[in-house]
Amino acid sequence: MVKRYLLLTEKISNDWYPSFDELRAFLNEHDIHISGRTLQRDIQHIRNEYGIEIEYDRRKKGYVINREKSLDVNSFLRFMGMVRTADILTDSLRSSRESMQYLQFDSVHLFAGREYIKPLLRAIHDRRLVGFTHQKFDRDKPSNVIFQPYFLLEYQYRWYLVGIPEGQKEPKNYGLDRISRLDILPETFERTSDTYIRDKYRNTVGLNYDAGDPVTVTIRCTALTGKYLETLPVHESQAVLERGESHWLIRFRVVPNFEFEQKLMMHLQQMEVVSPDWFRRKFAGKLREALKYYDGTMPSSG
Repeated sequence: MVKRYLLLTEKISNDWYPSFDELRAFLNEHDIHISGRTLQRDIQHIRNEYGIEIEYDRRKKGYVINREKSLDVNSFLRFMGMVRTADILTDSLRSSRESMQYLQFDSVHLFAGREYIKPLLRAIHDRRLVGFTHQKFDRDKPSNVIFQPYFLLEYQYRWYLVGIPEGQKEPKNYGLDRISRLDILPETFERTSDTYIRDKYRNTVGLNYDAGDPVTVTIRCTALTGKYLETLPVHESQAVLERGESHWLIRFRVVPNFEFEQKLMMHLQQMEVVSPDWFRRKFAGKLREALKYYDGTMPSSG
C-alpha cells in the first residue's frame, strides 16, 4: 500500500495531468494491479489522511496536486520513501535472517530520543504545551523548558522539535537526542499559521537560520561534482542552469548560513562561487584564512 501511495503521488506530482487510465497503467508497469475502485480509494485516502490535495481537472482531463492547499508534498514523498525502504528491509529479513550480515549502517549509535516522536506528534496535533529537560553540549547543567510544539524536523539522521518557547516570539529547535523527562501538559496554546516558521527553515540549510531574505547563489563546478550534487542536493531550491562537458552552473535560493558554507566547502577544490559578489568575497576570505594554517602565517596561540 505504501508503495502505491508513493508511486501515485510521484506520478501526479511529476507528470502533466495524468489521466485515470494512465495512473492505472503506471501502476501496472510496477507490477501493481488494482481495480479502478481501489485506485479511487487510494486517491481519496492520500487526500484525507496525508493532506495531499489531489484534484481532477476536468478541462485537462487529468489529475494534479494543488500545492497551495496541500501539506509539504516533498516531505510526504520523502517520508513515504523512508517507510518504503523500511518495508523492503523488513521483508528481506523475514525471508532470510542472513540478510542482516549484508547491511551496514552509517553509525553504530542508535538514535536517542526516538521514543518521543509519537507523543510529540500527538501534542503537535492537539496543540498541547510540552515540558522537558534539555541538555546542551556546551553546558554542564540541563535546563527545564516549556514549549509550544509546531513540527518535527529531520536533518542528517537526527530529529528536532521546532516551535516557540513559552513567553518568547522567535522559533527555536531542540534535538530529541538531547531532551529527557518529556511531559505532555494539559494546557493548550493558540497556534497561528506556521508558514513564518517553516519558511525560516525552508530557506536555510540545516538548523541555524540567519536574519534576512533568501538570495540567489550561483556556483560553477566540475561536471563530476555537478552530477554528485544532482543526486545529493544541498538544498531543495537547487537547480542546474548549465550542463557543460567540463563544468556545470548550479543555482541555490537560500539565506546563506554556516551549514550552507560547510556544504560548499566539501567541494572547494572542484567549485567556485560565481555570485553574489559579497558571498564570493566572503567564501574566498574563509579559504585564505584556512591557508594560514599551512603557509606559516597563522599567529601562534602562545
